[in-house]
Amino acid sequence: MGGAKKNFGDASAEIPALKGISLTYILWGKEEFPASANILYDTSACCYLPTEDLAVLGEVTTLRLKQSRAF
Repeated sequence: MGGAKKNFGDASAEIPALKGISLTYILWGKEEFPASANILYDTSACCYLPTEDLAVLGEVTTLRLKQSRAF
């Protein structure tokens, strides 16, 4: 999906979701706590889309990642 590896959490990648908007996925999977994930939006994302649309963008991008088995 054209992503770039990052050095956050236990695993992370920055995915260019739309032109001008990148999403950074951070995965956490330590044994002491249940596995979790975070999505960070580029600071300019609010200049392109309203909050509700950014939430949908995160959902759609996550579904595409799951389908591609990238994680």
